[in-house]
Amino acid sequence: MMTAMMLKICFAHFTLEEPDYNGIYSILNVISKLEAIEIPLDRIKAKGKRQYERVNKEVDLSQNLIALLKEMENIYDREEEKTEEEMKPLPPNIQKAIDEAFGKS
Repeated sequence: MMTAMMLKICFAHFTLEEPDYNGIYSILNVISKLEAIEIPLDRIKAKGKRQYERVNKEVDLSQNLIALLKEMENIYDREEEKTEEEMKPLPPNIQKAIDEAFGKS
């Protein structure tokens, strides 16, 4: 007997030149833990690491990008402070799987 699962995720409407491998890895890692299934993630994780390093090098070469990212981080931090109080806690099993997936266990 073969088990199949389909996942459809809709993201904001913007175009990327290549997939966000760190995002793909994170989503699949959480799913694998929640569903207790083995998903081969090593290649995706390695691609994500290379992609992240490449983007960091590009950003480090541009003072304008550095300033823009700092401003975006400040905006995010201000918004995060507002929404943390409004968020409902996740069910314990889901929170545990997310924490394990992101190494916070």
